[in-house]
Formats: sequence, C-alpha cells, structure tokens
Amino acid sequence: MKRVSFALLVLVACKPAAAPSSDQPGTADGGLPAGNSGPEATLTATECEDGGGSVVGDIGDGAIFKPDYVCESNGEAPTARIKAEEGGPIGVEGSVCCGG
Repeated sequence: MKRVSFALLVLVACKPAAAPSSDQPGTADGGLPAGNSGPEATLTATECEDGGGSVVGDIGDGAIFKPDYVCESNGEAPTARIKAEEGGPIGVEGSVCCGG
C-alpha cells in the first residue's frame, strides 16, 4: 500500500513540461486532442504510438515525471502522460509519451 501511495504522490507532484505546439488541424498543442494539452495532457499508449510517439515507462524512481526530464529519443520534454486504456490494465509506475 505504501508503494502505491508513493507512486500516486510522485504522479501528482512531478508533472512533465508543457508540450510543444503543433499546426495539425483538429488538435491542440503537441498534436494532442483539443482540450488535452499542457502539463496535464494524457493519452493512451495506442494514441501515443498512433501519433508517432513512443511510450517510456518509469523504472520506479519517478525520473520521467521530474520537470527537467527529457526524452532520450528527441531531447524534448514528454508530450503527455500515459493513461490506461478503457478496460485495460493500469500501470503502477506510470509512463509518458515521447515525441509524436
């Protein structure tokens, strides 16, 4: 129970930087669905990968949620946090979307 509480605390306290802007029609900053942008943006793993991004999971130290974290693939901040697919499994440590 302590581990889950700590993971939730890390998710709430450490948010990724704002997503870069995108000129794609029908989307908000970073190519995210309209109304889903900025540090609170979320995508499913499928949405991330369909948008050209890659899912990066946390190894348990919260590093991917720190404000200064940059994606290894492009040197930029994550574009969104990964949310669970409806009816799918829920990750304990959390993940972010890099690129896309």
